[in-house]
Amino acid sequence: MSNQPRLFFALPLSTSQRQPIVRWRDHALAESPASGRRVAAEDLHVTLAFLGSTPPQLAPALLGAAEGIAATAFGLTLDACEYWAKPQLLALTASDIPAPLATLAASLRELSAQLGLHRAKLDYRPHLTLVRDLPLLPALPQAPQFTFTAPAFSLFESVLGRQGPRYIELARWPLRIAP
Repeated sequence: MSNQPRLFFALPLSTSQRQPIVRWRDHALAESPASGRRVAAEDLHVTLAFLGSTPPQLAPALLGAAEGIAATAFGLTLDACEYWAKPQLLALTASDIPAPLATLAASLRELSAQLGLHRAKLDYRPHLTLVRDLPLLPALPQAPQFTFTAPAFSLFESVLGRQGPRYIELARWPLRIAP
């Protein structure tokens, strides 16, 4: 097993952005017999680009390149709940991808590829994972719309523990406010 950190870029959520999502998830799953591991509230994020195992010597180049990404702040609405069978997860997704989000995700995925890290095979789909290791789709009510403004993007490390992965924020970059 590699001792290289597993990194990814994501949109961090504030406590006030996470609270209604956690309340809805916990209420929606309260009667469900489905098992799975609920993602800890403090670990909720919207994934932008997965980098995978990253050699520590790439850190300066990675941080410097991320610093150079000039992206604009945007609003995002998570308005659907989807079950993804292959990774066995339940996620909130967005039916509309704002152009600044698509541009930011593409820039970060390209950065990953340029550094010889993970190359995404699928098109970008913004998602916020609610539950992992969920073998069956539970019956869920319609997801409400969770709308928030993304003021920054962050680099995270995924650290595996007995309770599953935890995410440590390593760096954060503000997004520009559009004129």
